[in-house]
Amino acid sequence: MTRRTLVATVAALAILAGCGGDSDDTSTDTTQAPDATATSTPGSTTSTTATSTTATESTETTEPTTTTEAAPQTTAPPVTVDPGPTGFSLHGGGLGPVTFGLDAATVTEFMGGVLGPPGSDSGWVDSFSQFGTCPGSEVRGVTYGSLQILFGGPDDDRTFFSWAYFDQGAGDVYGLQTPEGIGLGSTREVIDAAYPGTVFHEADVIPASASFSNMWATFDDAGVVMYISGGSGCGE
Repeated sequence: MTRRTLVATVAALAILAGCGGDSDDTSTDTTQAPDATATSTPGSTTSTTATSTTATESTETTEPTTTTEAAPQTTAPPVTVDPGPTGFSLHGGGLGPVTFGLDAATVTEFMGGVLGPPGSDSGWVDSFSQFGTCPGSEVRGVTYGSLQILFGGPDDDRTFFSWAYFDQGAGDVYGLQTPEGIGLGSTREVIDAAYPGTVFHEADVIPASASFSNMWATFDDAGVVMYISGGSGCGE
């Protein structure tokens, strides 16, 4: 080989070596670019998903709550009788909180709650009856042990108008008294002290008796109360 040929060969080899290095650099740059793109894309996708989830949770939390209110009570409560400050007692205006002038249904309902069911009930009968000559065209007598109550008056306004407390064969069943302590067995002196101004009636046509505070009491031969009543009563 001549010197000129050797120089040409070395030159050709140098050119080939330079071309190979450029190819390697280009390959390296091309590989790195896709890696960078792949890393960026998943990051962007994750961020979008997180934002969507947060918005959904916020919407669920702020939904308004619907409250259903109960309909107002429109039914009128049943009529009841206030037991009053003195409890159940005999007095000139009625029996405890049950006053004269109340209808039969109200009175008997209250009495049933206090004394239990009645021993007898005459129903509506002619006002000229075993109860005497009573006001109105009809009268009704209801008994509870020693207590008898009467209803009567005009046909369109028949109400509670009288009570009587006496031994009907079973003794003093309930031990009822007036607020001042007057009941079966009380003496004249006790009545006079409890009700100043009591009018006493000596035995002549009627038994010995006393009238006080819209009440009437009669005495036995020993001078103690055997019968006490309140209200207008019925005639003989």
